Amino acid sequence: MKRLLLIIAVTFLVLPACEKEITIDVEDAPQQLVIEGVLNNYLGESYILISKSVNLYGGTNFEKVSGASVSVEDEAGIVYVFNEESGTPGRYVLPTFQALPNTTYDLMVTVDGETITSTSTSPSIPKLDSLPYLVNPPAGFGQEDSTYFLFYVFTDDVTQENYYRVRPEINGDLDNNFYIGNDQLGNGEQVQAPFFATPLVVGDSNNIKVTLSSFDEANYTYLFSWANAADQSPFSAVPSNPVTNLEGSENVVGYFGAFMLDTMTLYLP
Repeated sequence: MKRLLLIIAVTFLVLPACEKEITIDVEDAPQQLVIEGVLNNYLGESYILISKSVNLYGGTNFEKVSGASVSVEDEAGIVYVFNEESGTPGRYVLPTFQALPNTTYDLMVTVDGETITSTSTSPSIPKLDSLPYLVNPPAGFGQEDSTYFLFYVFTDDVTQENYYRVRPEINGDLDNNFYIGNDQLGNGEQVQAPFFATPLVVGDSNNIKVTLSSFDEANYTYLFSWANAADQSPFSAVPSNPVTNLEGSENVVGYFGAFMLDTMTLYLP
């Protein structure tokens, strides 16, 4: 386990978590269309969220958009129609859909007379190898409890240029941070890295679920620019719109991506 403290084959950054509904800071502007399109390799778990936002200072009450026409076409020309989920305005789903690895998908959304398009290519499916951990005794200075120091381990696919996000869920609650990186410093190598910002107290009965996501460069760029836009530190730049891969309108923000996922669970008493 000491080796885990020394080897980080891929450079990963800790970033604020990107929630299911986009509530980012954007430039003060007229009402914008917000689309979050997420395809993945788990049956029935893909979705397209459509809403409208007024501006940066209008709060987080997004207007859900109903009545949109939403479809996804794969590289074989098969068209999948996503319908609005009953009882959940603005959420479009297809329970029988499952994204495949190494496949290109085209999104088409028509709403209010505008057609928004995007393209995303899924990578290979990543695989978590293990979730090792260390037990740290109380450090003093008011800390009375022992804590767990949790790591994630996976092996990079040497045949592709890869982009990753790792996010833990503790007792059913998503962690407030996610970890994002690429394989520029360790193509094909094993990645062993810690969850620095995830406190786990011994004796709290921690049920942990870790999701490893792999995606294309456009979505990697979006996640980085989203984090920069959301950075409200005293030294951050003026907030700006994240770099979107959506086309068809100057007043659309968000992203569309084909994500390949792997999950692993662990119980720490």
